[in-house]
Parts: sequence; C-alpha cells; structure tokens
Amino acid sequence: MNEQVLVRTQMDHYKGAQVFVNFWILKKETEKIAAEGMAIYTMISTANGRPVRIPQDILERYSI
Repeated sequence: MNEQVLVRTQMDHYKGAQVFVNFWILKKETEKIAAEGMAIYTMISTANGRPVRIPQDILERYSI
C-alpha cells in the first residue's frame, strides 16, 4: 500500500460557525481521482466550547 496521493481541497460554502469543504484524493502517479467527499468543520470557542461564527478575516483568507 505504499502509494503516494495528492489531496486537493476547496471551500464550498460557509454558514454561521460551519464551513463546507470539498476534497479529492488523487493517485500521485496518474492524478486520477481515487476518492472524493465533503467535510463539514465547525469553529468552536476555546473559552466555552460553543460554536462561534467564523471571523470575516479567516473567510477572506480562504475564499477564492
């Protein structure tokens, strides 16, 4: 299983404290897609453990 892969990601959209990220896993040798999916991340406050809206500066940094 010593294959090498490339992982490509793209922010799809965000809503409040959540960001939806698409990803593709490609075989490095051929750059053919081996897997794809979407992950949902939620920003959590370290002070109280509750969800918090994603700050505008972070959204601007990772948006196209």
